[in-house]
Amino acid sequence: MSIPEETTVITDVHNALPGRRTDDCLVLIYAHDADVQGRRFRLRQGPLRIGRLDDNHVVLGDDSVSRRHARIEGREDGWYVMDVGSANGTLLNDADLVGHAKLKNGDRIKVGKNIIKYLSGDDVETAYLEEIFQLTITDALTQVSNRRCFDETLDAEFSRARRYERPLSLLLVDVDHFKAVNDRYGHLAGDHVLRALSQLVADRFPEDTVARYGGEELGVILPETGLGRACVLAEQLRHAVSEASFTFRGDSLTLTASIGCAAIEPGDEGPLDLLARADAMVYRAKREGRNRVSG
Repeated sequence: MSIPEETTVITDVHNALPGRRTDDCLVLIYAHDADVQGRRFRLRQGPLRIGRLDDNHVVLGDDSVSRRHARIEGREDGWYVMDVGSANGTLLNDADLVGHAKLKNGDRIKVGKNIIKYLSGDDVETAYLEEIFQLTITDALTQVSNRRCFDETLDAEFSRARRYERPLSLLLVDVDHFKAVNDRYGHLAGDHVLRALSQLVADRFPEDTVARYGGEELGVILPETGLGRACVLAEQLRHAVSEASFTFRGDSLTLTASIGCAAIEPGDEGPLDLLARADAMVYRAKREGRNRVSG
């Protein structure tokens, strides 16, 4: 991913606010429209309108966003965010925004399916460049590694395991009946649950690569791990997922997952062979009734 060339500088008829930093900004770190992901909006004057209509300062053109959704407003002591009566509400750091809230460096504003990050401090330019770099390796919705990082890591680990004749295993974790969550509770709930689940998996494998492999499927790369141990870890993970409760706007949701396990074999020509076996094991777990491990 290249650094976006376009930086939007927000201007308005109001005078610049006294005492405000001139380099504070918003960064669109997850967007329904991938073409605008990574765009920066400098907060020099205000207010700044966010919504679906073209006359907003930040235009997010998908149905999860209201025509007028949220507003960023500068005050003497900082920048504040508020919802302006949107249909789906605005989330600040995964919590419903009620009234207004003062923004802190690193805050994440969720507008429909889109995520905007607020950056401030003494070196915003460096923070912005780091944010853009993270977009190349991190899935912004789930905050685990993205598919690109997964593929590159698996390729490197496969080569290392083959060269030094070391074990290597792979888990593919597929959420059961995830479509039913979206259908019953809405896509915003689905996004929230997927992120919480991803964090659960990442917390259980802090030293390993956990990535969003695709849709509602996660991959876990396990170097120095044979198939037997991988299946034990997968079963522990499966149990943890089934026992977890995920809460979104007062609704408590439970999930199960089907997990496929595979390990490197002598005849493998590349990581795609390992992936294919893990994927086949996921399908077998689904066929055998879901909420189980196959390997």
